[in-house]
Amino acid sequence: MKVAIIGAGRMGQWFVRYFKSKDDTVVISDIDEVKARAVAKKEGAVFTKSNIEAVKDAELVMISVSIKSTPEVIAEIGQDLVEGTIVAEISSIKTHVMKALIDLAQKKVVALSIHPLFGSGARTLKGRKIAVIPVKDSKIEAELVQRLFPEAIIDLIGVEEHDKIMALTLSLPHFLNVIFASTLSGEDIANLKRFAGPSFTLQLILAESMLTESPDIYASIQIMNKHICPYLVKLIHEAKALKETIYKSEQEELISFFERIRESFLKDIESFQPYKRLYEIIESRLEEF
Repeated sequence: MKVAIIGAGRMGQWFVRYFKSKDDTVVISDIDEVKARAVAKKEGAVFTKSNIEAVKDAELVMISVSIKSTPEVIAEIGQDLVEGTIVAEISSIKTHVMKALIDLAQKKVVALSIHPLFGSGARTLKGRKIAVIPVKDSKIEAELVQRLFPEAIIDLIGVEEHDKIMALTLSLPHFLNVIFASTLSGEDIANLKRFAGPSFTLQLILAESMLTESPDIYASIQIMNKHICPYLVKLIHEAKALKETIYKSEQEELISFFERIRESFLKDIESFQPYKRLYEIIESRLEEF
């Protein structure tokens, strides 16, 4: 199978390696030709100078560009695809790309909207989840994604529900990590690490991992998700309330605040055993170094 990968970023490179491991013919293009050439050389793929050249005769096209650019790329390549070509985009915000995908599907092209719920550091798909956001036929699209990624766990979700959940599971954590990192800026990080416990260690890993991403990705995750603002308002309201309780040294009020929140999480805490998982995650992370 000929697979065209549009985008030579981290996830684009992950897909190059994945399909190369399946003995597929992989071509790659990117607006940054130097980067695309380097990736192609490193991974044994074929470099192409343009997206149009990349998708020529491709059976599968994976679009792994910025969230903002995804609809533009879909429109760009749409006229040059043969009937039956599979086109999959992986943006983490879906509302703004759905119209372009629906238009594409009308050209007898198989349009897929997927969201790999893992990062480019994933070494295997075993146990990893891929969300499928239906464009035309949910059953057919889910089955096709399962065939392309047989080891992954495939889960269907509607576009509005997907973006609302991403506001809480992606945009909100990014926001918190930026604030955490900003608060620590100017501190002696190396010295903090010397005396850090597991909670700080894990939080720092999350923040530093986020800081390795492109600022454009972070900005899009925040600005392009229409569901995030109400949650930020709630977050800041809760933070202010907690701050006032601490400032006033109201211990009983602080305990009540903590107990109220814990009560809403009680079932998950009992079943997930978060403290045990905390150490497992940290130990697993440290073994990578």
